[in-house]
Amino acid sequence: LEKRFGLRPEQIPVPGFLSDDEKTRLRRADMLYETCRSDEFLGEVVAVLEKSGELENTIIIVTADNGTACSQAKASAYDWGCHVPFAIRWPGKVKPGMVVEDFIGLQDVAPTLLEAAGAEVPSTMSARSLVPVLASGKSGRVDPARDHIVTGLEWHGELPPANKASRTIRDARFQYIINYGTNPVTEELYDLEKDPDHRVNLIADASQ
Repeated sequence: LEKRFGLRPEQIPVPGFLSDDEKTRLRRADMLYETCRSDEFLGEVVAVLEKSGELENTIIIVTADNGTACSQAKASAYDWGCHVPFAIRWPGKVKPGMVVEDFIGLQDVAPTLLEAAGAEVPSTMSARSLVPVLASGKSGRVDPARDHIVTGLEWHGELPPANKASRTIRDARFQYIINYGTNPVTEELYDLEKDPDHRVNLIADASQ
């Protein structure tokens, strides 16, 4: 990573729920290297589109299917497992430099692309097109209806008695998680303004 991209392990941020040691930093460095390589590959794709004259006629979406591969991240209900990158380039429609903070789900991509292509969005779709948000030219909170997100986790390779099934609802400040499975149901509540790393479970705090 340092030789190719000029980044040393000691420069890499480590989330508060992981041990900040050499092993963790080296693993984080490996993942960051893959991210940098992905960025290079994306640049190659853009160059091909530009050379073919199709760049200005192409919508490019960059995202991921899950969060980083470490404890309390991938295959978990926490932000580091569900909050993924999402960037879109749509010449003539999306204002460069926009940073939208609305909550969206990847299922919203389907009606977005249908509307962008001028096709009818089936009424049976529960997801919502992002075109109004993207076309607004605004940053920050744009659509008042997109003020929360609901996520769920089902079987993810574990075998009985292990079970990670859960449901989550999260808004700009709080996240509520209910865990199911073969064990007794447990609940979690986090104030993410004060506790972005999900360290203090407030579910028993009557003041919340």
